[in-house]
Amino acid sequence: MTAALVLSGCGDGEADVQREAQPSPVAGGFSEGSFDALPRPPTSEATGAAVEKASVISQSYEVRNRPPERVLEFYEQELRDWTAVGSVEKIGVGTYRGVWTKANAELTVSATSGPTLSQSDEVRAQYSLSLRKM
Repeated sequence: MTAALVLSGCGDGEADVQREAQPSPVAGGFSEGSFDALPRPPTSEATGAAVEKASVISQSYEVRNRPPERVLEFYEQELRDWTAVGSVEKIGVGTYRGVWTKANAELTVSATSGPTLSQSDEVRAQYSLSLRKM
């Protein structure tokens, strides 16, 4: 799965490095920072750099202590100013997907079970955000 979102930062050198890793918008693509404004569940960590291709920007994440269905519940609650396209769907064993639209953009969130950490009571989910300009 591919996911989208780049952690935004300000002020220190580490934030500048993160900002430099962000893909630059292409003509007809997203304005700088449009992807950064999307919420992410607490304890989320990017698993690589965001990728922008044509009119889609995406990034993958890993989150601790939150199963995949709760990742989608987070987005159902946090995307109040977005319109859900149908219901969140279970698309496989431990895998969920939801789609939302706002203005001229479509956001797809996909989440699946991740590897268990060393603590047996801690679960990890992998999720991706994909933002497409319509």
